[in-house]
Amino acid sequence: MWNWLKNPENRNVLTWLGSGLAVVAAALWAVFTYLQPVNSGDSRSKVQVEQGVGAGGDISVGGDLKVSGQDTTEPAD
Repeated sequence: MWNWLKNPENRNVLTWLGSGLAVVAAALWAVFTYLQPVNSGDSRSKVQVEQGVGAGGDISVGGDLKVSGQDTTEPAD
């Protein structure tokens, strides 16, 4: 097999075939993603937070907002 791969003409054929397969795979993926139906369900992200503050999707805050907790910043040297 190594002797076959040492031949530059055989390597050129393999390069051509590999490039062709990559192009076909990319085209099939593009067609698949184009034809895939869009999910019409609830598109909002689900967020679950054990501790702290979590938010998903559009965020709007009106009025005063106060967030307090442990100081996790590292001391300056």
